[in-house]
Order: sequence, then C-alpha cells, then structure tokens
Amino acid sequence: MRFSFRPSGEEGIVTETHPDFFLENMQKNIADGGVSWDMVVTLANPDDVVADPSVQWTGDHTEIVAARFTAKAAMAESDGQCDELNFDPMVLSDGFAPSEDPMLQVRSMIYALGVGQRLSEKE
Repeated sequence: MRFSFRPSGEEGIVTETHPDFFLENMQKNIADGGVSWDMVVTLANPDDVVADPSVQWTGDHTEIVAARFTAKAAMAESDGQCDELNFDPMVLSDGFAPSEDPMLQVRSMIYALGVGQRLSEKE
C-alpha cells in the first residue's frame, strides 16, 4: 500500500511570499473554517512494484480514506512542542509488516538523524 494526504476542503493560498507566509496562510485558513487532509490509502495490485517507490503504479487501484487530519491551530516553530517527536516508518502496529521498499529503512535512519539535529540546535 501507499498513502497520501489530500486536501479535504478548498485550498486557499496566499500568493505574496515572505518568511512567515506559510504560518500566516495556515492561521488564516484555520480561522476561515479549518484546514484538513484525508489520508488516502492506495492498495497495491498483484502486478505493482512495491520494492521501488519511484515506479508509478498505473491503472485502477482500490483507495480507502483511512483518516482525516484536521489542523485546529498553527503556531511559530519557536512556540511549538514537536521537537522531540520522530516519525519512524519501521515502527508498525501488531499485524503489519514493512514492504520490500528499501526506502523505509533509509527514511527511518534519516528521520532519526533529523530529530537529533533539531534537538542539538535548541541547546
């Protein structure tokens, strides 16, 4: 399976860019009714290549909206509390196993390195 996050509402984008445009855009969209994305799981077909994420799957696939992520607030990085969080694609719930995709292991190491760098920058 592969997953993606797709906007579940209208997309409103501030076109004038400046250092804080992303934060301001998120805050405005949240205030105007919310910002959310659907987590869409795409199931592999028997002939799909799952060991190489650069190979695009073609044809019809079963897609499942598995969850919805809704942002209710956005704050400056300096005010955030996410520095110690680390997403690891190799940490799986019981009953799940990683695919043959070698990028999962690479991402696991890169994300761990990233959280270490974030924490060292705060010292």
